[in-house]
Amino acid sequence: MQVPTTGHEVRIAPNDQGFRVHGSRATMRSPVRLGKLGRCLASYREFCADKGMKRKRRAGTVAYKTARDRRQRGRQAIRILHRTFNMKVESVYNLRAKHFDALMKHVETSDYEPGTRQDWASFLRWFAQELGLRQVERRIVRRRWEINRLMRRSYVAKGDRSLLPTGVSFDEMFRRLYEIEPWVAACALLMHAFALRTKEALLYRPWQPYDEHGRIHIEYGTKGGRPRTHEVPVISLEDATAVLGYCRLFVASKTESMIPRGMEFKQAYARFYYVVRKAGFTHAKLGRTPHALRHGRLQGIFKGKAGFEPSTRGGCMEQDPKRAKEAAGLVSRIAGHNRTWIATAYIGRYAPPRRRKVTVPERPATQAWIDGPPDSIAETTAAVQEPTALPEGGTEGVSQTGVCRAPLMIRHTVTEPHWRAPS
Repeated sequence: MQVPTTGHEVRIAPNDQGFRVHGSRATMRSPVRLGKLGRCLASYREFCADKGMKRKRRAGTVAYKTARDRRQRGRQAIRILHRTFNMKVESVYNLRAKHFDALMKHVETSDYEPGTRQDWASFLRWFAQELGLRQVERRIVRRRWEINRLMRRSYVAKGDRSLLPTGVSFDEMFRRLYEIEPWVAACALLMHAFALRTKEALLYRPWQPYDEHGRIHIEYGTKGGRPRTHEVPVISLEDATAVLGYCRLFVASKTESMIPRGMEFKQAYARFYYVVRKAGFTHAKLGRTPHALRHGRLQGIFKGKAGFEPSTRGGCMEQDPKRAKEAAGLVSRIAGHNRTWIATAYIGRYAPPRRRKVTVPERPATQAWIDGPPDSIAETTAAVQEPTALPEGGTEGVSQTGVCRAPLMIRHTVTEPHWRAPS
């Protein structure tokens, strides 16, 4: 490899020949040759750059997180082959059936959680498909069925994952986020009101919220690219109007999303979680992330449909299994899932167990979180103490129903749209 002789700084990444240059300038010493592991990792980087964003079955690209997981899982697989099984391949294109068999053996014998085993099987199947190893792909599918006992995964929530058990109200969360970055607080408000995921809230267009029938419609940022419509209102019309009116202050035109102008999606996504971490809403500090807002709204939807609390909040599903199943189906559809049983990740078990009898102990009535959240945002914030007085002009254009009592307390600073044109 010939090194440039110019005086500017260069960085030369590993290439096909497995060479790289150390240092910061072009006047460098002799290049260092990579070993077989380094050459295989370099070839996998090129493989991911070419095929890492492709879907397995249909056209389009996968999400950023999926592409990142493929890169990390592939590097881990290559190191396992080299260091555990002593299979020192020099390129990913040299992988054959025996290498995939070794990786599946590693998955079977390692102390992985069921979800991790499923992720490994899905990754290896995609990897074999992109390498053109169709027989290996079919073998992985058959082998997965053989070890189904090891890969059985439970989606049933064991407890309440909303904000309620933490003792931190949404008003406090909104206030902390607003003090750091107001548009992040507005995105959290959308997640709380309409049970949105983070990506859906960032890409939400508050000026285009309804379909032709006047129902809330989520089109951008959904999982799998599947748009969905709320078949029933999840909050009152007055509350929804107030939430959308507040979020419209952060967009410059009727076709823009909640992402500020001048930001790409990845930048806005990273900024959102930076503000969340700075406000202290992490698993390490609070035991919850903003996704807890989605859990709380979906549990409230279940209660409104079924008439009793979900099992995650001490409710007894056995008192009316039929209504519980109908409510679980509604929760699943509003959350954007095709399978009804996925609702168990939010509400817990909604039907009696089939194979064994389980005695559910009665929870003491002193646990305040059994009561669950109110059915509307107005009731959620009703317990917040009203301010003694607001500055003049502080309630212009704001619904007086208490839809966002905490936003109302601080919205006296909002006198004009928040959006800023890029400098």
